Amino acid sequence: MSTVPSTIRAQDIRVVDGDTIALGAHNIRLMGFDTPETYRAKCTFERNRGDAATKRLRNLVNGANTLDVRLTGRRDKFGRGLGGLYVDGRDVGALLIEEGLARPYHGGTRQGWCDGT
Repeated sequence: MSTVPSTIRAQDIRVVDGDTIALGAHNIRLMGFDTPETYRAKCTFERNRGDAATKRLRNLVNGANTLDVRLTGRRDKFGRGLGGLYVDGRDVGALLIEEGLARPYHGGTRQGWCDGT
């Protein structure tokens, strides 16, 4: 996916989980943060926090006045496009980190979520 429509609407975005969206048929891994897993959670705490992050991202998208998807042109190891999502000019990763639903992440080994912190 090399281009993004100039006008993105909430209906154009499907929230896959707290740090992945789909735009059309293309999955996009949002960069700069990591949220707990929802599909392969290793404990109940991780699943609950992952569900909360997913719900919050969905609410941010659905409540936005403006949405901006910025793609890097690169892909992750799963073939997802890499990019950022901005809601009303704010990076959703920064918002989720501020709210305690995500951690900063810039590649490499991710920390686990099952220690309850």
